[in-house]
Amino acid sequence: MKAKRKSKNRAARSCAPSSGSASVERTIEDMIARYPSLFQSRTQALHHLFVVLGCGYEWQNGELVDRHSERRADRIPRSAAKILARHRPPLERPPYPYCEMCNLATMPTTAKAAWKAAAREARAALPNNAITHSQEI
Repeated sequence: MKAKRKSKNRAARSCAPSSGSASVERTIEDMIARYPSLFQSRTQALHHLFVVLGCGYEWQNGELVDRHSERRADRIPRSAAKILARHRPPLERPPYPYCEMCNLATMPTTAKAAWKAAAREARAALPNNAITHSQEI
């Protein structure tokens, strides 16, 4: 009976609300592990975080933070998510249209260095004509 309780507690922890900020790498791994049908690579996860409106993440204290209190359990092993989180292929389908209100365009000047680097990576994956203004990252 104790083994069953431990596994239930472990599952409950994986679905627990975010306790605040997470690193870029951990955020990408979480996205891939929880939604593997949406995100099969780092490129897709970064595109979603920085370009897609209503992605569920917002800027807080220089980091993108998950706004949702309910968390989905991992759907694939965390070890597989870590491997996919390092995979950087080009975007396979047309990207979500760039908008002046997306997280890439609204990144605060106080964004942490790792998040700025991730933003540059997301921007580089967009087609050359996707961004019409010249915001420095």
